[in-house]
Amino acid sequence: MTRTSRTLSTFAAVGALALTALVVPAQTAQAAPSPLQRCRSGAGADVVRHFRQGGGTVGVGFPGGPNPANAVFPGDVVKVTVNDRYEVNVQGWAYEPYDVDGKSEPAGNGYPFPGWNKYANFFRWNNNPGGWVGNHDPHSLRELARCKRAPSVPARWGTQINDDNIGDNSGEWRFTFRLWCANRDRCDDL
Repeated sequence: MTRTSRTLSTFAAVGALALTALVVPAQTAQAAPSPLQRCRSGAGADVVRHFRQGGGTVGVGFPGGPNPANAVFPGDVVKVTVNDRYEVNVQGWAYEPYDVDGKSEPAGNGYPFPGWNKYANFFRWNNNPGGWVGNHDPHSLRELARCKRAPSVPARWGTQINDDNIGDNSGEWRFTFRLWCANRDRCDDL
């Protein structure tokens, strides 16, 4: 083989490699979808809890139990789906049922959240051991109908009915709490 033919062979090999690089793009690693992306796309949540909050129950929470540890962390995403077929009757002697939005009337003194809708079911975040997260005002349970990022500190989640006398209530609210975790290994034990 002559020097010219070896040079041409080398150029041909380099050209073929360059053409291959153009035809077969390099595989790039894609980042895993974020919890918010997974929630918005309808991907299955890492944690699902179905709640039945009876009218005579102050509230329910995640995680459950007395004085639970924080289970929702920065980067996580939460969504709550309310089943509107269920209502709480707030008058034992009469029929006055409400969904989780309560009555469009501000509660007076003596209610857990004066000035907020009577008989509504609200949620708040609490950090163990730090206390209420944010300004600790209640939030409508409907606020979590869309995918919502967790607070910027570890927290636990809880609801509370805005009623000054839960003893005469009947019925129940039903809703599903879903959590998409930023660290999925942490959620395996929840």
